Amino acid sequence: MQIARHLGAEVAGVCRVRNFELVRTLGVSETIDYSSDDFAARGARYDLIFDVVGRSSAAPAAPALALGGRFLTITKGGPSEAAMKRDLATLAELAEEGALRTAIDRIFPLEQIVEAHRHVESGQKHGNVVIEVG
Repeated sequence: MQIARHLGAEVAGVCRVRNFELVRTLGVSETIDYSSDDFAARGARYDLIFDVVGRSSAAPAAPALALGGRFLTITKGGPSEAAMKRDLATLAELAEEGALRTAIDRIFPLEQIVEAHRHVESGQKHGNVVIEVG
């Protein structure tokens, strides 16, 4: 969300109502509650739909794609090592510029890794969960 917004995109976020404020602070200009509103049936068209959770597929999202639009998901393949290094360098630059904001829900010590996983799987987290090592 933040990178797209930084690059000048208008960003819509599909999430639970309780996460609306968080995603707005991360650059989203439109919020859609997935529990009561089907974003694909709203009539809006998007150049890019990125499923960052891995719970969707291209077929249900297709009606919301603009002509030439793309659907991406985290569950299909991954970038090459060279692409990852390039992307990490870009992220580091954006972080140094102050263009990225971290959203940390909770920090767990390594000894509580099981509890951390349970928290993530509960669907109750608001942001990232960090594991402290050492």
